[in-house]
Amino acid sequence: PNLIDTDDDGVFDVMDDYPADPERAFNNYFPGRNKTGSLAFEDLWPLKGDYDFNDLVMSYQINQVTNADNLVKDIVSTFTIEAIGAGYKNGFGIQLNVPTSTIENVSGFNHQENIVSLNQNNTEAGQTKATIIPFDNTYNLFANIASGFVNTRPEMAYVQPESITVNATFNNAQTMAAVGLPPYNPFIFINKERGKEVHLPGYAPTALANPVYFGTEDDDTNLASGKYYKSKTNLPWGMHLPEQFSYPQEKKVILDAHLVFGQWVQSSGFSYMDWYQNKQGYRDTQYIYSKGN
Repeated sequence: PNLIDTDDDGVFDVMDDYPADPERAFNNYFPGRNKTGSLAFEDLWPLKGDYDFNDLVMSYQINQVTNADNLVKDIVSTFTIEAIGAGYKNGFGIQLNVPTSTIENVSGFNHQENIVSLNQNNTEAGQTKATIIPFDNTYNLFANIASGFVNTRPEMAYVQPESITVNATFNNAQTMAAVGLPPYNPFIFINKERGKEVHLPGYAPTALANPVYFGTEDDDTNLASGKYYKSKTNLPWGMHLPEQFSYPQEKKVILDAHLVFGQWVQSSGFSYMDWYQNKQGYRDTQYIYSKGN
């Protein structure tokens, strides 16, 4: 007697996260309903820089809202800026595998620098794949960070992290395989220079990336061979972790803080895949930022 289907989508209300909406039925959280993943970037690319991997540290949770047929109708992404260890004012974007035309609308973004051009549906203009820019300057999400550092120096006051939630709605619901797995293809663009993109290792640049930087300084990107955003010694400038990242303090090299990180890199990710966890012999905690974590 309690098996009611208010929106007549074929999913009973007791199982339906959106019982009054026939276009939506289920929440699908990545990495989990009560979990967050992490993204971390170095912003001196194509130089290696200080390699403390705290220039931008964000936690994220992404909800792929699906309909009764398990097709994705919305992508609701919450990004929380945990740390900024940079004087550069960096923007952040994600690129999906689907064409720009599949998106009905994007909302919730923070653009203040006039460096990102948008289509009518608020995806980024000039892209073939749907590209969403949550913010164009990390600084603008905080009331006052004139020093350029947020939660990377233990001697400085802890700053409450700031979050932004961006909602992308599809014209027609898409398969999960077509959209791709969260966090998709995330990237930063450095110091308000839109073409100076930094992606995760092995992830292709967008159509707006400036190729002049590829293969210069420490970067060993080779578009022809499909090698993206790795140094000559295989080091990345961006990382994705499935949990909260215990990142290094300012100017403390990640190799000194996370002791098996080097082995993970040299194995192309096949050894020590849990290098970021707090296991015996994995960390030197004196180099890891802990205030507020």
